[in-house]
Amino acid sequence: MLKSAIIAFALFVMSVTARDDRITYKLKSGQTVDQFCSAWSQECYKYVPAHQPGAEVGELCEAGPRAGEAQAYCDGYTVTEHGAAVAKILHD
Repeated sequence: MLKSAIIAFALFVMSVTARDDRITYKLKSGQTVDQFCSAWSQECYKYVPAHQPGAEVGELCEAGPRAGEAQAYCDGYTVTEHGAAVAKILHD
């Protein structure tokens, strides 16, 4: 029983697909990636708690694929631990 549950879980994990939520931004004239990313990070860390209290902030900002571009994302997320409940189900 436990072995089949582990195999089912492994197949589920392998079926999870990655999502890339980065958005490409054209920098303002004279603006550097570092300047944009600094402003991005500050705004993200203000925006998420104001709109999703208690959420962790996940943000990324980096040079874009072409000169004059940056790629960034800003997420708010919460993590709920369900391991103990799943372990109990499998154990019973």
